[in-house]
Amino acid sequence: MRARLRMDRRSERGTSVTEVMLLTWLMLVFFAAALQIFIMNESLFRSLTATHAQMFQYGFQHNGWKNQDKYKYNTDTNAKVIWRFQDFPEIRVQVLGMFSAWASQAGFKGNSGGTTIDIQSNARGGESDKGCSTPCKKIKMGAGAAGPTDEPKEYFSRPFDFGAYGRLVSKVFESIGGALGG
Repeated sequence: MRARLRMDRRSERGTSVTEVMLLTWLMLVFFAAALQIFIMNESLFRSLTATHAQMFQYGFQHNGWKNQDKYKYNTDTNAKVIWRFQDFPEIRVQVLGMFSAWASQAGFKGNSGGTTIDIQSNARGGESDKGCSTPCKKIKMGAGAAGPTDEPKEYFSRPFDFGAYGRLVSKVFESIGGALGG
């Protein structure tokens, strides 16, 4: 009887050690994943801040009223930023060692060994003629004179289009009414 009690206690001790090791490993994986998400989020925020600041600087350079190509409204070339590591080192994200094999297998571009990856987009294909080879991420916005006009006048000196502004105000009130349920 006593021998049987001793065996049961030993097996219980081994079980608790195994449970503690498994729970410790699970906690380690959870904290590592949380840290990796934090690192990615922080890198993405810094990247967005830097690239949007550059994009708005480009847009401001094309903000004018003179009748020149520089000031013509354009959605493709005036305020376009291509996310390259050489221009924006913020796009490089550190990868924790636990996830480096996954980063290499997923095909992310970065330095060798899977210790870093570059933020990239798979939404559009590469456009080498526009300076964006695969994989690439780019953002752009329209910039130029406020309105499609060739009049060499400042914006507030142009004729006022009451109909266009009336339609705009009408749409705003419709959207507010729809959001309020009325």
